[in-house]
Amino acid sequence: MLATSKHLEYHSQEFHEKMSASAQHAPVVELKSLTVINLVDNESDSMSSPCSCIQSTPNNSAQKDERVATYTQEIVRRLKEDDALDMGNLCTSAHGLSLLLIAEYDAPATEETDVETTTNRSTGAITSASTSTKVVKKYLLMDGGPDPKIWSENAIKCKIPMHEISNVILSHYHIDHSNGLRSAVREISHHRTEAGKEAVVVDMHQSQIETRGFKVRGKIYPMKPSNPLAREFEEMGAKVTLHKKSHVVDECFYISGEIPRQTEYETGLPGHFNQIDSKYGKQWVPDEEIKDERYIACKIKGRGVVVFSACSHAGIVNVCMDATYQLKSKLTAAVGGFHLAGSSVEDRIEKTVEALKDLNPELLLAGHCTGWRAKAKLAEEFPYTFQPLSVGGIYKFNSM
Repeated sequence: MLATSKHLEYHSQEFHEKMSASAQHAPVVELKSLTVINLVDNESDSMSSPCSCIQSTPNNSAQKDERVATYTQEIVRRLKEDDALDMGNLCTSAHGLSLLLIAEYDAPATEETDVETTTNRSTGAITSASTSTKVVKKYLLMDGGPDPKIWSENAIKCKIPMHEISNVILSHYHIDHSNGLRSAVREISHHRTEAGKEAVVVDMHQSQIETRGFKVRGKIYPMKPSNPLAREFEEMGAKVTLHKKSHVVDECFYISGEIPRQTEYETGLPGHFNQIDSKYGKQWVPDEEIKDERYIACKIKGRGVVVFSACSHAGIVNVCMDATYQLKSKLTAAVGGFHLAGSSVEDRIEKTVEALKDLNPELLLAGHCTGWRAKAKLAEEFPYTFQPLSVGGIYKFNSM
């Protein structure tokens, strides 16, 4: 059964009242712009022209562009910054994901304005008017990829202002997302200390799962190294906050709680296990749903929701449905890993694509664990909407 429009029961009020009764429906500030820098991803492609739904940069047109986003290819950026094509300055791809999100929004009226007062000479009436608007800029890092060295090298190549990153979000406890944070958090903490700023906040799911594994031909293989846990980041000088429920960071980043499973075909990751301590020692237990995974969502003024899903183990359709419900807005873009790679999940591709058609996003930026089969299908079905993510790429969403 395909998840076509007549089957879209996931938007029903009754369902969400039941599934999200404990969720914290906190409002988020609408953004003037949202910039995404892809620091780590599976794919490197700095040559392909962008999708027609994206405005490539630099934009030499004087006419205002109303398309959903701009895209700066890595090679274009290197030519501009280095005045040469130095291949050693191009980012390294790796199996994992790390995204830097830079949000910009107007400060509240009580804080943002310098007020200029004038007096009417004939009546004596005093009037006031705003003379300036303060734009707030927030930096948030989502995941760190699989390798501390690669994260550090790519961050330098992308000229990331480490001291500006106030929050780090670990989407879930998989080493291809967590291990790179071993260098990211250390370096961010160091630069913030030197700049006299408060400690970076590392936001993690409260489960703190150390070791996970996969069953292949009857044997369970652990994922190594083990995931970094709260204590390790605290020793680096970070402040760690543990969460289970949804919450909002810096007024504009919505961090989900457990993602409701609403489709019948997005059933987790077969053969996935979690290692626990028991009275019999270390034991493997089935963990196909990977309930600790969370997504991040932002709301672009005049457009809608941009959702960032690191792996979509709960299903990218489930992720997008919940994000649009929680932020009470249409889907503008889905960005990240759609987890449609591998023989155990590739039978979901067709149903996923059909459901995404009903959600009608303006842009799909798929990377990491999406897989080439799913990317090929998405390119076929969304010729003016889909573009693969590329490490080193910069994507910017502007308000309308």
